[in-house]
Amino acid sequence: MLIVQLLICGVAFQESTNLHPTCERLVRLFLRMLSTDRRRHFRLPVIDGCLRQTARRWTAKQLLEKVNAYLLECEEAPVTVRTIQKDIRYLQGLPHNPAPIACEDKGRDRFYYYEEEDYVLE
Repeated sequence: MLIVQLLICGVAFQESTNLHPTCERLVRLFLRMLSTDRRRHFRLPVIDGCLRQTARRWTAKQLLEKVNAYLLECEEAPVTVRTIQKDIRYLQGLPHNPAPIACEDKGRDRFYYYEEEDYVLE
């Protein structure tokens, strides 16, 4: 019910800015969440493709460069290192098929890789 109300408010929000302040805050939050989740489906396959390369281990900054290059090709806005770190935690926490992403600290850098070579992101 709340989602329907937010969608209705979202339509009103786009057509008019005369919304109740609470409704406006909820709509902005909801639209931001939709944007984040929508863009996640662009990022996860890129991260997965990088981590599949068993001969290499990746830092969050290296993953960021690959993801942002792909996002620019898709005409999407670039993301930050923090977003990449959240995506890695998201992959590790998938309830039906958690990604076996391991990390190894070397000096100041943290390297990510798949522990299982045959892992498939579904």
